[in-house]
Amino acid sequence: MTNVFLLGGGTRLAAHLGAVQALEERSGPVRGWAGASAGSVIAAVRAAGYGHKKAVELMLETNYRQFFDVRPLELFRGYGLCSGRRLEKWLNVILRGVRFKDLKSPLSIVCTNIETGAPQVLSQSTTPEVNVAAAVRCSVGIPGLFAVKRLGGSVLVDGGLTPVDESLLFSAGAGRVLTVRMLRDRQSRPMRSGFGWASYVQRIAGLLLDAGDDPRYTPPPSRDLLTIRTGHHSAVDFDLTPQDKHDLLRLGYEQCHEHLRSDWSGQRPALGGLLHEVDENLARLSEPMFAM
Repeated sequence: MTNVFLLGGGTRLAAHLGAVQALEERSGPVRGWAGASAGSVIAAVRAAGYGHKKAVELMLETNYRQFFDVRPLELFRGYGLCSGRRLEKWLNVILRGVRFKDLKSPLSIVCTNIETGAPQVLSQSTTPEVNVAAAVRCSVGIPGLFAVKRLGGSVLVDGGLTPVDESLLFSAGAGRVLTVRMLRDRQSRPMRSGFGWASYVQRIAGLLLDAGDDPRYTPPPSRDLLTIRTGHHSAVDFDLTPQDKHDLLRLGYEQCHEHLRSDWSGQRPALGGLLHEVDENLARLSEPMFAM
């Protein structure tokens, strides 16, 4: 069985769902889930028992704009334009107020401790009593866009800001891990709303997240790392249409399907190539110059 680490993506949640669909079609049900930033939303939803179909329905029917609850005073009180309370309330409803210890599937949520600059992992083993919705709310806390949140004495923000050792996310011997990240490889569309404080902070947050998507800093291809190229879709487009979401779902599915077909089967061609080389060497030994 396979484990997945869904990293970032912003409002492009559908691409994660498409990738997971392709993975489960090939390798069966995912064993363990981990998520950072927006990827933590999908990881938590699936770990809480939502199947693929239900998760897609939830994503399609949800208007992301509702989470953009602008509260100018939060810039002074919580260091973010949006309070994040609507998002956390929504998460609590769909996750039914579940705590880590109540989950049947392993789940790790990655946040960034803003005081230490280090990643902080919330999971069944580290924080069993913590509400999962609260953990996800911390992990998606894009600095400047969402107010910071304190949890267990720590000030936590977006989990995609710092690298994390994957050995901290899954138990020893848990099996293979596929990490999924995203890359906006075309210029994003102009913002639909007029320019003002809200759109300014939203665009700054988008630039911050896009910096991590810069192709110059994209890791080289790896069998255990999938980078989904999302075209012009931005990480902070809260006005995605149903068609946009379907497009992202398709991009995630198709690119993961191709990745698994070409890269995850890498061991078999390598073995086949070795056997072919042995056959060639044996054939050469039977040639006249090697004859006794």
